[in-house]
Amino acid sequence: MEGYGTFRFSDGKVYTGFYKADKKEGFGVFIWNNGKQYKGNWMSGKQHGLGLFSDGKTWKAGIWNEG
Repeated sequence: MEGYGTFRFSDGKVYTGFYKADKKEGFGVFIWNNGKQYKGNWMSGKQHGLGLFSDGKTWKAGIWNEG
């Protein structure tokens, strides 16, 4: 995949965001099937850079380094 899109995994997880060479790249939102979420930057398919994480109750901001 290249560009912007949504991928729905068979186990209920969903990623909406940018892709480059079939990997998450740039800004995207990943939602786990248990309600947890990550909104932020991706590089080579891994959380990388500034992002927000929610456990379903609270949001935390942080800097991720290759996942």
